[in-house]
Amino acid sequence: IEVDIEGVDALFSCGHKWLLGVRGMGYLYVRPELRDAFVPISPGWKATTRPTEVFYGPDMELSSTASKLDVSTPWFDPFANVEGLKILAETGIGAIEAHNRSLIADLEQRGIKIPYDPANRSPILSIELGDAEATMNALKRERIQASVRAGRLRISVHLYNTHQQMEQLARVLG
Repeated sequence: IEVDIEGVDALFSCGHKWLLGVRGMGYLYVRPELRDAFVPISPGWKATTRPTEVFYGPDMELSSTASKLDVSTPWFDPFANVEGLKILAETGIGAIEAHNRSLIADLEQRGIKIPYDPANRSPILSIELGDAEATMNALKRERIQASVRAGRLRISVHLYNTHQQMEQLARVLG
């Protein structure tokens, strides 16, 4: 997303799943002119004007930059997230999108009805089920992770999924 071109005021994303990171970290962009409107709920020691000197007490002087929103670092999460972002950057968003579309096409070619217009598809799919409980039991036996929501199978494909997995899923779904 080109935040300047799109006119984005604020954008938040969790780091896990689509960004190949771990739970516990996220990313926040705030247009510079709006940063003063954001008040930190639980600022960490790095949120102060002088992190190594002033971080105790109720009169903590917050940074005038976006770092005022920093919380205490989950020490190992950033290392994992950097590696995930490297994979995404090396692969390229276009290649990932093409991969995800090809995985969904695998399901369609095997007779699974995908109820969305191909031009507007997300890699998150919601597939109508006949017997949700029987389907989930069959998926568990095959060690396929998915969930049922409102009687529909919810799956999300991404770079870490393979064509063999789609074949296996289609076989279970019949």
